[in-house]
Amino acid sequence: MEIRSAYLKAPWQTEIRRVSMPEEPPAKEVLIRVEACGICGSDLFAAESKAKEWQSFGHEVAGVIEKLGPGCDGLQVGQKV
Repeated sequence: MEIRSAYLKAPWQTEIRRVSMPEEPPAKEVLIRVEACGICGSDLFAAESKAKEWQSFGHEVAGVIEKLGPGCDGLQVGQKV
């Protein structure tokens, strides 16, 4: 499966990339359909000067669980996270 992910590199360069993901989440991991994503001060610092190489960013996310890997007891598909 392919997803889209935001990447940045200093100074102030950004791009959206297609990234390959496994069809099913590994054990104790979930696949989340992101409905909102923000950035924080560490992302801004990376974009301004810290990120010498391309890196993904935007780790302040909210969404819905799409798939569960084995061992994700207590979680459900469709649950908001």
